[in-house]
Amino acid sequence: MNNSGATQLLNYLAQQEPMEVQNWFEQVLQHQLEVPSHFNWLGLAEAASLNARVKNDLNWAKVAVHIYDYLEQTADSREKMALSLSSMNLRAYFIGKFGVVRGDVVLDLSRIVQWFIAGLPLSIEQATEDANRWMDLTIERIRALRDLKNQLAVFEGLANNNLLENYPELNNWLQLRSKLP
Repeated sequence: MNNSGATQLLNYLAQQEPMEVQNWFEQVLQHQLEVPSHFNWLGLAEAASLNARVKNDLNWAKVAVHIYDYLEQTADSREKMALSLSSMNLRAYFIGKFGVVRGDVVLDLSRIVQWFIAGLPLSIEQATEDANRWMDLTIERIRALRDLKNQLAVFEGLANNNLLENYPELNNWLQLRSKLP
């Protein structure tokens, strides 16, 4: 399949029902269907995410999250950060709309909290110290602080809706967000 065929496939999938796209994706993962090597997986994830938000459709959100998770497996560290932020922001958006459902791939708030805590590059004490003197830091350290700020942004709407009360370990981090570059 050439680029035109890959684009047609992407456009076709974006117009289908989410369960059809999920079934197609599962068949691809099980090597029952072939996809062109230049298929725009990120485009499909973004189309699914857009469909989820526009149509307020949790099934589209699940498709998007599954594809983002799939893409993270082979992404470099910068791409992985962008993909995980997209996935976690989508989760947070739908948790804000539908509430927390433990065990759900999209609506389980603990997934977002675990993702954040597991990815912390430094302690709260070190982050606070670095935030107070960020202009003296290396570009790599500033980028790490900026990534941290972007990760904390995922929690903003959740905190505003009082959905983080069961996670007091996030309080100091959330207070630090406004001080990060």
